[in-house]
Amino acid sequence: MVLQATVESRESKGYTLNFGFKDHTKGFMKFSDSTDDESLKKGSLIHVIVKSVITDSKIAKCELLTAKNCSQCVQQQEEAIMNNIDEGNKTTPAHVKPGFLVSGKISKVYDNGAELTFLGGLVGTCFTDH
Repeated sequence: MVLQATVESRESKGYTLNFGFKDHTKGFMKFSDSTDDESLKKGSLIHVIVKSVITDSKIAKCELLTAKNCSQCVQQQEEAIMNNIDEGNKTTPAHVKPGFLVSGKISKVYDNGAELTFLGGLVGTCFTDH
């Protein structure tokens, strides 16, 4: 899953991340999982891949989203959904969860964003502030 987070603090082995969740779940990203240590300062807004979650302590182990690992996330999620379609099930918006990365095609352009078609016919809107 891909989430947006802010860097809360720099620790001895990595960064503490804040997702803004009400249950105060935090993220942790090792220095080895972040490629651009220079730009990661307290308050920096970043996108991360959640690798695992430690439910007892409400900590998500994360990796910085980069061009190299971005395509893997998109392919894994789309493959899972497309396998569901291949089994004869119809794709619905319920198959797509917040934070999923999908590849899409722009079908219409508006002043404040664009309309996208993705996953074999689903339609969504992406605003310019995203």
